Amino acid sequence: MMVDKLLTYKQASDILGFPEGTLRTWKMQGRLKFIKFGRSIRFRESYVNELITKGLVQNGNIQEDR
Repeated sequence: MMVDKLLTYKQASDILGFPEGTLRTWKMQGRLKFIKFGRSIRFRESYVNELITKGLVQNGNIQEDR
């Protein structure tokens, strides 16, 4: 069984190449899947990588899931 790493805003923003504030905005708009632990927000590493491999993050924006 493979355990998926949970990423902070900082870690996800480093991978995606967008500022943390952009990810926070997308999260508030319901455009990102996330996990909430108390007051902490995390993103599955596999989901962040999927955004890249499926080409859903382009031109400074996140595309709707195809």
